[in-house]
Amino acid sequence: MFRLIARLSLFLSFLLLFACSTVKTLSVDEILKTTGLDYVPTELDYPNAGGVVLYEDIKNQFYLDSDWDVNVKKSVQVAMVYFNDKAENWTSHKIYLNDDMRLVSFKARTIKPDGQVIELTDKDLHPTKLHEDYDMISHEKSVRFTFPGVEPGAILQFAYTVNYSGWFVGDYWFVQEDIPKIYSRYTVEIPQIFFRYGNNWTYFPNNFQLDPPKVLKNILNQQSDKNRSTIYYWIQRNIPALKDEPASPPYFDIARYVSVDLKYDSWNEVSKAYWSHLKEYMNSQNDPNVVALSNEICKGATSDIEKIKRIFYYIQKKYHYLAFDIGKSGYIPHDVNTIIKNQYGDCKDMTVLSVNLLKAQGIEAYPALVATRSKIISKPVLYSLKFFNHMITLTKTSDGKYFWLDATGSSCPLGEIYPALEGQYALVIFNDGKSMLTRIPKSQYLNNITRRVVDLNIHANGSVDGHAVLLFTGNHNLSIRSHLKDANAADMKKIMTRYLNANTQDIELSHLKFTDPSVIVDSFRVEFDFSKNAFGSSTGKLFIFDPSIFTLKSHLDQFIEEKREYPIVFDEPFLVVDQTTIHYDPEKFSPEGMVPTISKQTKFAGFFYGMSEHNNGELFFKRKYAVIKTILPASDYEDLRSLEKLIAKANNQKVVLKKK
Repeated sequence: MFRLIARLSLFLSFLLLFACSTVKTLSVDEILKTTGLDYVPTELDYPNAGGVVLYEDIKNQFYLDSDWDVNVKKSVQVAMVYFNDKAENWTSHKIYLNDDMRLVSFKARTIKPDGQVIELTDKDLHPTKLHEDYDMISHEKSVRFTFPGVEPGAILQFAYTVNYSGWFVGDYWFVQEDIPKIYSRYTVEIPQIFFRYGNNWTYFPNNFQLDPPKVLKNILNQQSDKNRSTIYYWIQRNIPALKDEPASPPYFDIARYVSVDLKYDSWNEVSKAYWSHLKEYMNSQNDPNVVALSNEICKGATSDIEKIKRIFYYIQKKYHYLAFDIGKSGYIPHDVNTIIKNQYGDCKDMTVLSVNLLKAQGIEAYPALVATRSKIISKPVLYSLKFFNHMITLTKTSDGKYFWLDATGSSCPLGEIYPALEGQYALVIFNDGKSMLTRIPKSQYLNNITRRVVDLNIHANGSVDGHAVLLFTGNHNLSIRSHLKDANAADMKKIMTRYLNANTQDIELSHLKFTDPSVIVDSFRVEFDFSKNAFGSSTGKLFIFDPSIFTLKSHLDQFIEEKREYPIVFDEPFLVVDQTTIHYDPEKFSPEGMVPTISKQTKFAGFFYGMSEHNNGELFFKRKYAVIKTILPASDYEDLRSLEKLIAKANNQKVVLKKK
């Protein structure tokens, strides 16, 4: 009995079979009475919102099956008022299901402002799936429905019940979402026998204070063989919408929500429960097929590092990654022979393959559960598997060197990790089921560099030509390889032309050379010649131009609001360096104006922009932009805006040459 993540990501396999029965929904008058409203709110009451949730009621009814595992019957009822297209995502919904979930009731309706009611039934539920072939991987599925006749002032109401007869995967009460809520109630009903068999439950409110739940005792529950239950519930009122700020932390770091789960007392207790289901998949290193494949991959390799590299790169290149992370497919992998046969799988399957191939070579290897940056950045507050949404491998050489391996991508060199995992918490599970909660190392800004070096020749007729060399390292190397892995020479010429045209229009490229993006190495290099007939502008005898042919990709230009509530999060620390040597004929031109030196250093970023005259007929321009920290407190926001203004100012500076 345990659980995994409940904020679900969906991948589907077969058409859903369900039985829908009648479910009672509250009338508008009953909703108004429950919420204490005198009238249905309008856009005048919430001028900055696309809609408002009038009423939300979520009920989780625990019961024990014949094997004494925890099962759940979950009922949801929601009514919201639609104002405008800011709430467009509320006009269509999906009900997520997995192998062990069954939709047992459904009802929805649109109540138009003039009182007309348009009812939806089970016939308006549309099963969705991803691909027939993925039945081997997952039987996850969903049904979707769309409200008809939506117009400003309409009430959109739905209710459904799902029986979950598999392992309990925990739950979230998403108190705060993208539109305001007037009333939200959350209920947990637990039979007394649940406690008598050694179970317990716990909860944690995130980003707000929550009083203990109200309690109703000795309630009869047919799902629990008439065993009396205890009901715990909370009510929250007048919940503001989650503010939308650019580069904010993930939802699970900033929103108001409550995490509900079975109770564990330590990470070891969590990992042992998980390992009891995982160990058979992670200990197949002696399987003949595994041994044969591992030996074939590592043939001739003499060091642990070389063996690790070969196995890691082999899986990256030969196995196709498919993401499934809900239901049993969310935490139980496939056996290693199925993975080898199919040559595809999800992150757990990639980890099973990595661990077993490494173990077959006598190399230590362990599965590690990770929370990616897209889900949460902060440290977990509950002992719970649902904190994590990804699995990778931690391996150790005989001389004590550790490597984190994520084979779900196809461009990551050994020794590096994808930005989504840098600095994140990982639960490493050892062979005895015990575990260690640790952090994956962060990269530094000097690891992630884009360096662009240009020789620019200025001619008397206003044309230019030159040569450019671009070098990408660290995460910039990973990013460009993942985007260009299938690009040929013609594709690369189009891509680099667009890249240049972001700052300088109509440049012609020639003699293009680039590193093979499909090969996994530590850097990516691009080199080319360029030319342009009309570069810059002329005013009388003055020739005016931008000293860089490349635009500066800034992460700061989106911060235009004067105040900030949440921390600012960048994907990675990085450094961009532009160097341009400008050649001109001193018999035809003389420098009339060089760009000013602009420089600013803060505790989280630095910027330098300047120019010097090296020799007669030669100017040297340099621009450096570094983001050193990836998470900034809101108190640094004004400094960040000041830095952005300086960058904008620098980007408008020009060099002026005077024609003789």
